[in-house]
Amino acid sequence: MWKAPLFSILVGYLLYLSDVRHAELKKNAIKLEGVFQAVDTDLFLACDTHRCSIKTVNETYATYFKRETGSEGQYRYKVTRGPWTGLCLNREHCHSGDSNARLYDCNHCGSKHWQFNVDTGKLAEDKYKNCIQNDGGVRHCDRYQQLQIYVPPKAWNKPKGDWQLSEKVLNGKIRQDISWGVISSETNTQSSTWIYSLQQSFASGVNFAESSTTISCGQEIASAMSTTFSTSFQQTCSVECDDKDMPYTFLYQWYTEHSREGSEKDITKATSCFYLCLYGETGEPNPPECPATCCMNENCTKPCNPGCLDN
Repeated sequence: MWKAPLFSILVGYLLYLSDVRHAELKKNAIKLEGVFQAVDTDLFLACDTHRCSIKTVNETYATYFKRETGSEGQYRYKVTRGPWTGLCLNREHCHSGDSNARLYDCNHCGSKHWQFNVDTGKLAEDKYKNCIQNDGGVRHCDRYQQLQIYVPPKAWNKPKGDWQLSEKVLNGKIRQDISWGVISSETNTQSSTWIYSLQQSFASGVNFAESSTTISCGQEIASAMSTTFSTSFQQTCSVECDDKDMPYTFLYQWYTEHSREGSEKDITKATSCFYLCLYGETGEPNPPECPATCCMNENCTKPCNPGCLDN
């Protein structure tokens, strides 16, 4: 009479083991490629053929690895992007308790016995005996640098910059608070890594307005907007435009728009507290003719600073 209960217990236990194994496989399947980031920091593991270090704050300079099958149930971490593509994370001195890490041939004894534990953050060699340390070297795992795998997003496209009309009044001055900061659907927008990547997207220039004009002084604009990039769109600044002899007063505010490669419709918008007060005889908008930081007169009409524009 005990056969049925024992059979049910056995089936239940086997199902439990199956669930545990499935959970383990699922955990191990998460993020099998990316860059290694020191937990709770903005520092990444960067390697060359001589050594590894954990110091770069720019994810684009971090070494991008993909996990591949190694030896004895362990793994290789092969470089799949950048100048060292095809080499593997390597412990140079396979039989020493203290060794440098580097990039080297994937069949070397120090290249094919790596494992990474997502729970503890250990990136370790030789069955978790020797771990990556906070200096990028490899030593016994009584101490180790806690790491996590981070998959960098796609690169930014060249940003667009323009002036938006924030207010227009007839026969009067403008005195109001305007909102500024960043609106984005991306996560980690307040991390220094994300902010740095946004600033670096200005290196190749900025497309001005709807024209094909390229602003070559993108880095100057990025520097001027650095506070904007680190601020969520919840802040306000007070602006005032005097009432002058013209009937209409216009308030223009500078902003930039950013998108990722392949995701051009997903816009990150950075609206600054840089503003201009312009005046006109009619209510037709008369936006500034030069980008921010490039104006040569108070009305921001052409000619613009010649050092700003490529074409």
